[in-house]
Amino acid sequence: MKNAPDKSRLSPNEITLGIIGGGQLGKMMGLEARRMSINLAYLDPEINCPASTISDQMIVSDFKDEEAIIELAKKSDVLTYEIELANSSVLKGLESRGYVVHPASQVLYTIQNKIRQKKFLRDNRIPVPDFEEVISIEQAKKIGKEFLKAIITFLELKQSSKFQERRRTQILQLIIQVYTHCTGLRE
Repeated sequence: MKNAPDKSRLSPNEITLGIIGGGQLGKMMGLEARRMSINLAYLDPEINCPASTISDQMIVSDFKDEEAIIELAKKSDVLTYEIELANSSVLKGLESRGYVVHPASQVLYTIQNKIRQKKFLRDNRIPVPDFEEVISIEQAKKIGKEFLKAIITFLELKQSSKFQERRRTQILQLIIQVYTHCTGLRE
């Protein structure tokens, strides 16, 4: 983190926002920061990433590169990320050393795993579709069979014209092909 005796007294043009990820979203964040006269430092594996055109400082490295993230932190007053590929454990370590990371590294850690993310949402009473964590091939095959049965039941309920019947048959055949390929079942 850049050294300043009292961060609350910094003018915007003395603040540097460090952004992990220089894609379209990173560039859009940067454009808004620019409107507030905030300096921009990016970390991205591509030197010509979209945000490179507005960056004051560019670190070309992998999103998970610990040394590069620490280098970015040292150049920045606030760190953020625009991509789930950022290294949440490095960001957590930086937070414990007093660096400002927003959103917090725990948010990134949660969204990096879709099961963890869905459990978090469900536990906080935010509606999510039904899901099940698959931990074995047998469980995956069982879930696949249940899914296939549900699709077949749905399609059987949709009875109407010959065109729709042909379309229903095509969809059913495609689902069976995908299911057979994914599970290796020939039932």
